[in-house]
Amino acid sequence: MNINSIAWSNDDKYIAAGIGLGTTGMLQVWNRKNGDLAIELPTTDEVITVQFSENNMYIIANTIYNLIIIHVDMSTDPYYIYTSDHSRILCASVLKYNHSVATYDEKGKVSIFNIELNELQKEFDFRILDAISLETSFDGRYIFIGDKFGLIICIDISVNTEMYSVKLQSSSVVQSIQLNHIGELLVCDGEITIYNTVSKLITKNIKINTWALCANFLKNSRYIAAGCIDGKLHLWDRWSDYSKTDLSGHNQPITCICASPDESFFATGSIDSSIKVWSVQTGLEIAQLKTRQ
Repeated sequence: MNINSIAWSNDDKYIAAGIGLGTTGMLQVWNRKNGDLAIELPTTDEVITVQFSENNMYIIANTIYNLIIIHVDMSTDPYYIYTSDHSRILCASVLKYNHSVATYDEKGKVSIFNIELNELQKEFDFRILDAISLETSFDGRYIFIGDKFGLIICIDISVNTEMYSVKLQSSSVVQSIQLNHIGELLVCDGEITIYNTVSKLITKNIKINTWALCANFLKNSRYIAAGCIDGKLHLWDRWSDYSKTDLSGHNQPITCICASPDESFFATGSIDSSIKVWSVQTGLEIAQLKTRQ
């Protein structure tokens, strides 16, 4: 059981995990108040990413071939969204504030789906080889796509046009991208890079003594947490440049990180099938969620 993705609802009520079980997958959702498993949904394909909608009404799970849209209260049955030609979905991200999700598929199409109306809003070709990760801007106008070779491309989806591209120093797989409120992109490609989308400059490159697989801004972007291939967790304070390194994380590689709504806590998922919750202030583990296969 691999924990491929985790998400924390904006109302602090739930934590969701997208799970890979070899050829199949699973979506599991826990109640934050008591830690009980609230939703368990088997999937025919591996769940690559999981996210909550901005209004906390929906959970969006991205499998290899579709998007699964689930009401948090399970008041209706889940429904499934496919690309127009049923292509494999390489990456997806919720567009903030407009109830939509953007996907990029194996044939180079960007698709925008409205998850409330269950319909395709727009679709256009934008061929990028080997896309891995996708992030959206807060105004819903731009998407950022990272590929296998350290390239990040910014696309204006209002006019279907590439705005600019950034080539990272490592030329390695862009495992994750996160945009904060001041226009900084946190990029994880084995190393940790901060790119300012306003100045179009790389403002920080953090090298660690192992390979980072995921990273997340915390506490209004003052802190950065990174999960590594050796199962260790690293936590940086950007104000003091102080690093809490080699925190006891997981027994196997840490594959995903997400923050609580106030960013005082964060959760990590791993190939070792565990999900742990941490305090940003102390750097200590405070809880562990029980996954079930």
